[in-house]
Amino acid sequence: MAKGQRGSQTRDDIVLTAGRLFALHGYYHTSTQDILEALSLSKGAFYYHFRSKEDLALAVLGQLRSDYETAVVAAVRSAEPALRFEVMMDRIIELNQSGQWYNCLLLSRLVLERAQDKDRLSQQVRDILNWMMDIWREVIVDSQSAGTIQNELDPDALSGLIFTTLFGTVACRELDDHIVNLKQIAGQIKLLITP
Repeated sequence: MAKGQRGSQTRDDIVLTAGRLFALHGYYHTSTQDILEALSLSKGAFYYHFRSKEDLALAVLGQLRSDYETAVVAAVRSAEPALRFEVMMDRIIELNQSGQWYNCLLLSRLVLERAQDKDRLSQQVRDILNWMMDIWREVIVDSQSAGTIQNELDPDALSGLIFTTLFGTVACRELDDHIVNLKQIAGQIKLLITP
């Protein structure tokens, strides 16, 4: 492997590992040293790619958004308008039950940890939340136009309800996966909103 490819792979490994550790333990409870140890990486190699833990977290959020674009949004936008809501729910359930998708949990943790902060990382979390709410709203409007979601429901309020319910479910599942079942919650949402 060429030196440039190795450097790029090292950076990708740092971002992936940090995202997983931030999701499992939180941003504040994951130190740079934890990330270095998980990768058997030197401080020099870390600081070659990132100036700080915050810069790394911003890269993690950039990757998170890209992952959502690839794994969820692309599938939703390629589906017929009448099926977009179903595809969105099914993709999110499938990814969260895969055991390999840490992005919903990561975002839930960062929302809780960064709620009172006003720094770049907190703003990036807010931007991603707004972006995701916009996608939910777009899917709801498309589904209402196709007649698969009740027209009298407000798309803004409904997108907030669905988004926060699903993310709350992901967070509660960390405490005890018997408290809530993501698939059952999604099923109940579908029953409530269909005509």
